[in-house]
Amino acid sequence: MTDSGNDENNAQKPATLVSKQRRSSLFDVGFSVHRDRGSSIISVPSVVPSQIHAMHHKDRYENTYKMQPDKRFHLPEVKEIMDETLSSSLKDVKYDPIKCKTLSKTLSHTICERVKLLGFTRFKIVCVVNIGEMKGQDVRVASRFLWDEKNDNWVDSVFVSSELFGVAVLFAVYQE
Repeated sequence: MTDSGNDENNAQKPATLVSKQRRSSLFDVGFSVHRDRGSSIISVPSVVPSQIHAMHHKDRYENTYKMQPDKRFHLPEVKEIMDETLSSSLKDVKYDPIKCKTLSKTLSHTICERVKLLGFTRFKIVCVVNIGEMKGQDVRVASRFLWDEKNDNWVDSVFVSSELFGVAVLFAVYQE
């Protein structure tokens, strides 16, 4: 006696074809394998189209084509600022690597800000301050830039005490 229910369970089910491409997600079960698998971006704006146009509208300015600065970079003024800043900040300092690391960043920022107040427009001001312990060693500081000899310039300042030394180098690069 055969049970018709068992025959239905033992009957072979049709084989399904396995696609050579993998599904991109577990949630894509109900979709066709032959659909486009490209990416798409959907955005739902929270503003009306007239506001979108206003947000993307930018004022257009003509280039000034200023190839020469209005005011030349004046080295003596900058050198005086650097000398004064280094000597006033480092004269009573004992060398401590952690403290000097922070002090180096602070001095660099201070010198840059004071030089910017001189009104050298269109110059990018870069200042690097190195502080080290005096142990009778030699120190060599080197830098490289793409340089316009007519407009770009640099100034250095050195402070030396019995405890430490400070070297500040400031670069003024003209931005046309």
